[in-house]
Amino acid sequence: MRRGKAADSRGAPKFVSEALATAREAGCTGTRILRADSQFYNAGVMAACRRAGAHFSITAGMNPSIKRAVHSIPDDAWQHISYPTALPDPETGELISDAEVAEISAYTGFASRKKSERVTARLIVRRVRDLTKPVVVGEQGELFPVWRYHPFFTDQPAATLSAEREHRPHAVVEQVIADSKAGAMAHLPSGHFHANAAWLTLWARTYNLLRAAGAPRLTRTAPANPPPRARPEPNMWKSWANQQAPPALPQPPARSQHRSRSEDHLQHPSVDRG
Repeated sequence: MRRGKAADSRGAPKFVSEALATAREAGCTGTRILRADSQFYNAGVMAACRRAGAHFSITAGMNPSIKRAVHSIPDDAWQHISYPTALPDPETGELISDAEVAEISAYTGFASRKKSERVTARLIVRRVRDLTKPVVVGEQGELFPVWRYHPFFTDQPAATLSAEREHRPHAVVEQVIADSKAGAMAHLPSGHFHANAAWLTLWARTYNLLRAAGAPRLTRTAPANPPPRARPEPNMWKSWANQQAPPALPQPPARSQHRSRSEDHLQHPSVDRG
């Protein structure tokens, strides 16, 4: 929890260093790989991983340099990949189980910085058909397929398709965050830093307990997003949390105290009518 407005990447290198050190202290002796979204795509984070002896696998945005690299990939370099379970597309929400993957084995990121801050690693790109563009418009068929590209930057040693499969599930946490924002974390911000931290701790412990209890029985995790109607209004929770006492809930309109006997029988069918 950070005070005030703060970018997601603020303090990211220090956060990564502490997380990797904690993993080692907790007994993690295997290969450690940091998987993160594009907000962690910066040279400081990657340097922190390498100092800690860990690998990184970080989603990269389509900046001009990466866009030029992606469009330079030849058509015969793309490999087909099928996911064992469909994954939601981050832009359209469509479930995707098939895609194509290619790799640039030595891409240098942050080339505009001084030489010591540049990072050379693998740029792996996944592309999927753009389903928002109709294949046929009127009587005109498409001249060429339209693709959307999702690159990530990594230095892990796995083969291309294996690295893609290992990186993709990091998006599952986005579903968890969406669910939490519609639940306990809808109380944030409460206007008090320590209250925010308390709500966050309670949510994390509850989530971990529920996952631990459900893991032995579940072979496949259902999507974390609840139906839209099941979600509380975040603004309502925020306004409640900022008040000293909970507001009075709206009550149904008062009924007349002078009811006829027939109304009593309708509401209480078990009453003897004789």
